[in-house]
Amino acid sequence: GYFGADPLRLSCEKCFEGFLCFGVTSSRAYGTTRGDPTDLANEGGVICPVGHFCPLGSFKASPCGKGTYNQNSGSYNASNCTKCPENYFNNQTGQDTCYPCGGTSYSSDDQTFCQCKGRNRVFQSSDSACRCIPGYVIFDSGGNP
Repeated sequence: GYFGADPLRLSCEKCFEGFLCFGVTSSRAYGTTRGDPTDLANEGGVICPVGHFCPLGSFKASPCGKGTYNQNSGSYNASNCTKCPENYFNNQTGQDTCYPCGGTSYSSDDQTFCQCKGRNRVFQSSDSACRCIPGYVIFDSGGNP
């Protein structure tokens, strides 16, 4: 979570917002707006990945929570994570997108799952489909299975 611009390593600064420093970063780029490490690949600092946010002094990315997503790298605050919109869901942390509910289900915003339309059905997040619970079958509008 720190880097040092001092070649003698007598002082260190916290890693900047939106970046990760793994303890081996030795310098920073002067004249930049964010003070990111000059060589991210070689000096151990990396920009915060999508689906996450990295506050000041981060050495580990914080994932956006379930029901939210973040498509931008370099985020630094949990407020950068966006709620999933209506009829979308996300049941995992650290994601860069939300998934559609499907034609037989729905959700309000900020959801980790979708609700199935109709009775005796359960939502399957793996394919966004609603399945009958054990012991039930789907009937069409004419009453045929």
